[in-house]
Amino acid sequence: MHYLYPFTFALSIMIAAKAEQEASCWKSEPTTSHDNIKDIVPTVCNYLSGASYVKGETHYQCILDKGAVKWDFAITYVGEDASRGINADECMNGMNKQVACTYGGETTYLNWRYRSNLRLLITGKVAC
Repeated sequence: MHYLYPFTFALSIMIAAKAEQEASCWKSEPTTSHDNIKDIVPTVCNYLSGASYVKGETHYQCILDKGAVKWDFAITYVGEDASRGINADECMNGMNKQVACTYGGETTYLNWRYRSNLRLLITGKVAC
């Protein structure tokens, strides 16, 4: 009977990880191709990185992808220390997971909350 425990434990971890991944992606929004935004993420993260964030502080970046879909990016420091900086590589690691979602999404990892939202542009409105 004790042989079943490792299997049951591993299965519950896999189910929890899958649920967390699905929970981080929005269920509906405009859609776009991942190919339209993936090359722009380094530019977004170069803008969002480098500064020191105080706990709870959020920085934003708006950008148009190759398909003329507006993306609103946000990163919030949620760690334990009073303040912390983020480098571009750490930012890209989190943001690439969000843009891989069909509709964008939001996920918190250790020190940072990453968010991406897609918006269709309304003719005659300022894009960003």
